[in-house]
Amino acid sequence: MHVPVVTLVTLCSLIGYSAGVGSYDVEGVGELLAEQREELKEELTVILKQQNETHQQEITALRQQVEALQLKDKAVLQEQRWSTGYPGAPGIKGALGPKGEPGGVGNAGRDGLPGAPGPKGDKGSPGLAGIDGEKGETGAKGVQGAVGIKGLKGNQGPEGLQGVKGEKGNTGNTGATGLRGATGAHGVPGTNFEGGAVYTRWGRTSCSAGSTILYKGFAGGSHYTHSGGGVNYQCMPHDPQYNRVNTGSFTGSWMFGAEYQSYSYGIFPNSAYDQNVPCARCYTENRPALMMIPSKRSCPSGWTEEYEGYLMAERQIHARAGTYECVDQYPEYITGLSGNTNGALFYFVRTDCSGDGTTGHCPPYDAYRQLTCVVCSK
Repeated sequence: MHVPVVTLVTLCSLIGYSAGVGSYDVEGVGELLAEQREELKEELTVILKQQNETHQQEITALRQQVEALQLKDKAVLQEQRWSTGYPGAPGIKGALGPKGEPGGVGNAGRDGLPGAPGPKGDKGSPGLAGIDGEKGETGAKGVQGAVGIKGLKGNQGPEGLQGVKGEKGNTGNTGATGLRGATGAHGVPGTNFEGGAVYTRWGRTSCSAGSTILYKGFAGGSHYTHSGGGVNYQCMPHDPQYNRVNTGSFTGSWMFGAEYQSYSYGIFPNSAYDQNVPCARCYTENRPALMMIPSKRSCPSGWTEEYEGYLMAERQIHARAGTYECVDQYPEYITGLSGNTNGALFYFVRTDCSGDGTTGHCPPYDAYRQLTCVVCSK
């Protein structure tokens, strides 16, 4: 072990000082030790620095030796590759180098910053129950309470004995007229009364539920090319009854059958075109009011719908003018009369929405939609 020169000098000074003097100054010795401690610290620092430089030089020399060996191995490997033409197998991993000497003692570090407060501790368990205190002294007498609520009425006493029969009294005055009694409830509506209405269901041979069929037949009217004759369509029964007749030459008006001119619009089935139109006459018992509403599919509140369909009439360019009728939306046909014989005709109806503004309600009316209708009773 190498003892620094400063330390020996310091010890000799202390020995000489104490030999020459019977006692020594404590403060002087402390100052001397402080000075020697600083000198010792500087000398140790120089020694450690020299040792570190020596270690660095040794490490550099070892690194140079390793690099020289690597270059030598590389040259040998290159020579082998030129001689054989095939690369050699990877070399074995080298052994670990020797452990370095321990470093010198470092200077003491500064005090660290205070740590953050630790998390809050768990809640402690409940403490033991305390001992019961001593019994207190008797309290003073309380103030008198308020008057209590009056009790409930007692039960009725038993019936007394019957008294002695008194004498007959005088006849009293006539009493006042009593109040008028309440009005009695309305009676049940009668079931046997007259009333009702009759309508024609065009395009069908039956009536709606709640209506009675009077007869079924076929639609008829004037020919579409005739400017005279009847205007309205007629529901002709299948079993006519005649009176007096003249079978000779005739001057008058003619009744023709009616056909659907529905084309292939997708409203009626395509097979309905040129078919003859059936009809039925119906009676709405107990519903005397009747109306047909064009361009509607439902009845007002409180009215009964008999049927709905499409508004139809004669074509506008024909000589014959026909009335507008509501033809059922599910048309039937008269069997065996599918030929194109014309006569009175039924066409769908649309609204004029041209620039002349003859309708004046477009929209909501639409020139490209066929008008609907509904028959209602009440």
